[in-house]
Formats: sequence, C-alpha cells, structure tokens
Amino acid sequence: MSDDYILLRKKLDEIPVDITLLDKGELSRYDRLIDPSKKLEFLAGRCFLKREIATMVDKAPEKIQISLSENGKPYIESAGSDVYRMKFPHFNLSHDEGTIVIVFSKFPVGVDLEEKRVLSADTLRPFFSSRELDILNNMDGNEQQRSLLHLFTMKEAFIKATDKKWGLDVISFDWLQNSWQLQQPSVNCEFHLVENEEFTTSICLVTGE
Repeated sequence: MSDDYILLRKKLDEIPVDITLLDKGELSRYDRLIDPSKKLEFLAGRCFLKREIATMVDKAPEKIQISLSENGKPYIESAGSDVYRMKFPHFNLSHDEGTIVIVFSKFPVGVDLEEKRVLSADTLRPFFSSRELDILNNMDGNEQQRSLLHLFTMKEAFIKATDKKWGLDVISFDWLQNSWQLQQPSVNCEFHLVENEEFTTSICLVTGE
C-alpha cells in the first residue's frame, strides 16, 4: 500500500455476489447486459466496491450510492458526508480474465488491468502515435512486448483517471530513462506499475493539471 493509494485485487469467484446491492440504475444497467460473463463482472465489481466503501465509512453496503460522470466514471457525490470520511475518496475499477482490481486514492485515479499475453503493435496501431510505434518497433521481442503492455495500460489508466477528457490524438508518451513518460497533454500525473506472473496493472494518479 502507498501513502497515496490502495490497490485491491480479487478473483471473481472470491466475491460473494448479491443483486440486492444494486440500486435502480445499476439494476437497469445489469439487465441490459446480454453476455452472462459481463453481467457477472458488473455485479461482482459493484458488490466488491460497495462492500469496501461500506467498511471505510461504517455503513451497510446497500446504503452506498455510486454516481456516474457523464462519461461513465464512478464516484461518490462530494456533497455527501461519506466522501469526507474517506482517506482515499477517489476510486476506479478494472477487470480482465476473471480478476477485478479496485484502486482507492487521495487523487483522481484510473486503473487498467491486463493479462500478460502476446500483443501486436500493428493490431493496436490506432491506439499509439507514430512516435510511440517507432520506439516500439526498434525494441527487441521481449522488451517490445513488455513495453507495449506498459504503454497500453498506462494510456488506458490515464484516460480513465482524466474521465476521457482527451482523445487518443492528443495523448502521447515518450521513452525516457528506460520508461514511458507522459508528454502530452500537460497534466501532473504519477504512474505506478504493479506486476505479477499473470497481470500488468497500471495506476494513474492525477496530482494536478
């Protein structure tokens, strides 16, 4: 755990699901999902999130109300008392291959979880700038795969942290001192990479703009 954020990770089968924890809007969203795996991911994610927040603010999980920004980012209404009782009032979720992560932070935060698998820079070409692709294409195989996954998850985390404020045509990174560094837009961010044998997790904290 950092002084600025908490990262929590659970497998889907470790999360007790309870559909009664969904409010009217969440239940409507759940019902609109067709794929059973997507329905389970959504329900498990909300149950995981609400139970963690409930513990932080000493409330029952069914009392926790999650709002969504216009772009779909979850948050707690700052006018409510709960947010002021949370040391880490900002949060974000990500899931992949039966695993869900939640990050709570002092700062606006985005997180992206991706399974470690072979990715193609060509397939992901629309996601990267020409400069980023040139850098990746000049790397050897293993280094390229690792750096590609880092860049992909860092961009996703930044997009989520900033609530989709900037498009891909604006967001660019450069390879400096053996790591990806955000060049544009000019936003004060901290990136944290957490890896294990299965997954790469990128966390973006927006510490100022």
